[in-house]
Amino acid sequence: MKKLFTIVLVMLIGLQAWSTDRVIPSKDIRQKAVKIKHQRPIKDLGNPYGVLENPGLKSIVAYPEADLGVTQYDLQTNSTLGNRFYMYPEGQMVFVWTIGMTPTNYPDRGTAYNYWDGTSWQPAPIGRIESTRTGWPSYAPVGTTGEAVIAHRATDLLFSKRESRFSGTWVQTPIAGPTGTEPAWPRMIPSGTDNQYLHYLVNSYTEYNGQGMALLYSRSSDGGQSWEVQNAIIDELGPDYYYEIGADAYVMASRGETVAYLVGSPWMDLVLMKSNDNGQTWQKTIIWQHPYPFYDFTYVTDTFYCVDNSIALTLDKDNMAHVAFGINKVQGNSDGTYNLYPGVDGIGYWNESRPTFSDNKMALCPYGFEGSEMIDNYNLIGWSQDVNGNGQLDITLDIMFYRSIGLSTMPSIYVDDQDNVYVAYASTTEGYDNGTNNYKHIWMRVASNKGELWSGTFTDIMGDISHIFDEGIWPQLGQLSDNNVYLIYNVDPHPGLSVDGDHDPVDNHQLCVTIPKDQLGVGTNDIELTSISKPFPNPATDKIFLSISPKEPVNISIEITNLAGQVLKRFDYGNKTVGTHLLSINTSSLKSGYYLLTIYSGAEKLTYPVLIR
Repeated sequence: MKKLFTIVLVMLIGLQAWSTDRVIPSKDIRQKAVKIKHQRPIKDLGNPYGVLENPGLKSIVAYPEADLGVTQYDLQTNSTLGNRFYMYPEGQMVFVWTIGMTPTNYPDRGTAYNYWDGTSWQPAPIGRIESTRTGWPSYAPVGTTGEAVIAHRATDLLFSKRESRFSGTWVQTPIAGPTGTEPAWPRMIPSGTDNQYLHYLVNSYTEYNGQGMALLYSRSSDGGQSWEVQNAIIDELGPDYYYEIGADAYVMASRGETVAYLVGSPWMDLVLMKSNDNGQTWQKTIIWQHPYPFYDFTYVTDTFYCVDNSIALTLDKDNMAHVAFGINKVQGNSDGTYNLYPGVDGIGYWNESRPTFSDNKMALCPYGFEGSEMIDNYNLIGWSQDVNGNGQLDITLDIMFYRSIGLSTMPSIYVDDQDNVYVAYASTTEGYDNGTNNYKHIWMRVASNKGELWSGTFTDIMGDISHIFDEGIWPQLGQLSDNNVYLIYNVDPHPGLSVDGDHDPVDNHQLCVTIPKDQLGVGTNDIELTSISKPFPNPATDKIFLSISPKEPVNISIEITNLAGQVLKRFDYGNKTVGTHLLSINTSSLKSGYYLLTIYSGAEKLTYPVLIR
């Protein structure tokens, strides 16, 4: 009866958008620890080279979204999802995923492929595109007309290519790793004016070049006919810098001749590698510095806040990198185990115009504790929502965590050509449960002005009645848009993964949802009557400036507060007339650190985080 009341209440509360004050999970939720044995990530299961007839699908559940197809092999990644959703400027879309319909060894496992022809998605695929067992596909266009998929097999990679997109025979070419390795978990992207370059990353899986697992980079300038760079270790990611690079701990992005990839996990730095010349030269940025360099699962640590094993990357129209990541807390033990805290909650955001994070163990703390460098609506932009508005998170059941371990996790990110930033993530959601676990739903939030102004609206993409008993995970935002943004995610009737033993194998559906931009709350934090620039310089030392342009006469004042909300300085500028005014703010007496600068324009206000050096 209680469960029925909860469901009815959720249905009556509203449609899908929420704009509430942030509610921090209770201490009981935040501090519940789970001890995990570190083990090798999953690459293959059973019969590696079995060749089967394509099995038929079971009945497909009717969803309001477009249903692209199913799989019962429900482990799509060990941490971060690869590059699988591609949108063409001409209007077509392609999505690939790992399909397997014969548990538990899944000899039929391989790449499922579906595409949107400009009018509709094609019928659900009934099997893989390859002739042998593969997993972990990544998709890219090749040249002006072709397309390719790269996936791993038991001991090598399989590169499948065809010259005409959306039709024809896939030509399959094995690609070996360095001697003694079993390359796994590839990522592939194109670059160049006509997608003539292909780039892929792959993990060595076995020990290589002094690392437990190494990240290898390859590049082709002729669409994969030859590889002038193959299985290269980027110097600044090699054994002199990191003990190992984790499984699936990387994702790629490209735009024009700019290529970038992001690497990160709870056990190493969060690193951006970026090239502006199609992969000829690279620049490294450490976004978050790990407090325990070269951690190898054999020594004891304090608890520390970290990237939660899920990361996302995109490039905007000016080729600036934007990053999103889940946040969690872990503690290393000396016996090869570690403690994780699945109730820790937060989605972080960063772009190349912002300060990086330090190696302080509290730097990524999402709750404003001493040492935290996370600031709401600046670089802490996602969290579980107080759906019923009672001022607390009513999550009382066991929290199902994945290999990306946060309460909010699995972010995806996209920036449109109007500089709006879209972030989707999976978040444990109150009011939805199966009696054992709360379900995760897919939530979205948007910012304008390259991530400077985050909307107060959080949108539950699964908020309608059809998803009352569904778990939504692994969202992927398309990297183009019109009046809509496009999102594909995995829906499962049960929290957790059958491959990990959480439940029996069932059909998991890949759903594509079209979301009108005007329903996502773009710019709803903007001051409407006054145009205000962001403060500059930021970071600052003695002075900060900003320009303000009232549309009607209005009283202007500014407050500077610390992260605890204490007002440290107040500046009254009086009545400002219509026009543009440059305001100077004296910060010379402030100690180094983060502060909040709030501009009051009549009854409206706008807050920016600032860093004083």
